[in-house]
Amino acid sequence: AKLLWQPALLLLSIDNKETKEGPIDNSPSNAVVTPTVPENNAAEKRADSKEPPSPCIAPPRPPGNNKISQTEGNKDPFRDLVARDVSTYENQRYYLRSWSRNLLPTDRPTWSDADGTEELPKESFKLPQGWKWDGGWRISAGDKTDVLGWIYAVDFGWTWYPSLMRKTFVRRRKWIRTMKRDLKDASLASSANDSSTESVKSIRFQPGKLGFRFSSHNEVTGVAPNSQALAKGVREGWVISHVNGRRVHAGEEAHLEYLLKEYLKIEGDLDITFNTTGVAQLSKEEHLLVGEFFECLDLDGNGHIDAKEAKAKLHNEAHFVFEDVEVDGDGSVSRNKFIEAFVRYKNRL
Repeated sequence: AKLLWQPALLLLSIDNKETKEGPIDNSPSNAVVTPTVPENNAAEKRADSKEPPSPCIAPPRPPGNNKISQTEGNKDPFRDLVARDVSTYENQRYYLRSWSRNLLPTDRPTWSDADGTEELPKESFKLPQGWKWDGGWRISAGDKTDVLGWIYAVDFGWTWYPSLMRKTFVRRRKWIRTMKRDLKDASLASSANDSSTESVKSIRFQPGKLGFRFSSHNEVTGVAPNSQALAKGVREGWVISHVNGRRVHAGEEAHLEYLLKEYLKIEGDLDITFNTTGVAQLSKEEHLLVGEFFECLDLDGNGHIDAKEAKAKLHNEAHFVFEDVEVDGDGSVSRNKFIEAFVRYKNRL
């Protein structure tokens, strides 16, 4: 009988034995999430464009031109009481072969509010009385930006796109800094700062060495002594899930390494979200099923699958084994590497 290389279906079949509603999409996740086109910046609303915020929700505006004008809402009502995010936008234009902060006289300022009408350099943000900064400036990235937080347009005021396209000559990205109340009640401050759940923890790193290493599945495998990571409580076994708000998938170690290197070149804080429950492992039933699949392909029983054995069983789909699974130096796939590949698939499902 002809076997099919369907790792996702192999795992899903365990949890969905009673499902008979058509085929299951078993294609692996893409390396980068495909973003959607954000709305035109003309539709963006400034937080201070209508009614003035309540003193218990946002800090009061300081006198003069030093405005805390770009306050960001937060879904946690208690955090709104003690902390707020302020933001400014970095704007650039493309000239010949490079991007530049030197804009045209008719353009918006290099640092501005969301609609580009107000100049907002980072140094113009002054704290109101009773507030203090919680870390430095950091880039806001996500599914609607590229990996470094940029969005692109033909010109300012036109539709913004999440990636560089033909005939896009301007770009911008959002920078955020958190301010929090200087609470005298230590117990209240402690409760307010503990906004993470048991399974998810977001940690802000300052520019410089992070102090941890990771390997397969974006899992932390070591924490350096006297490092930021150690001081902030990072532990082995945690899994990196987001960097500055952008999702990174399990099994994308090379992409994550590139992302961290690029962000560390920029002067700004780095927000990393960890899944503290660790990597999802195969159940006993899944482990047995994957082991049986390996033994079916290992025709000579030497503990490795080579190209001839894979082709004998999988025929035209044999090349997927060597594309999706880490191979040894001799070009074969060991039992452990085969099982590790299915662990990656499970964490992507």
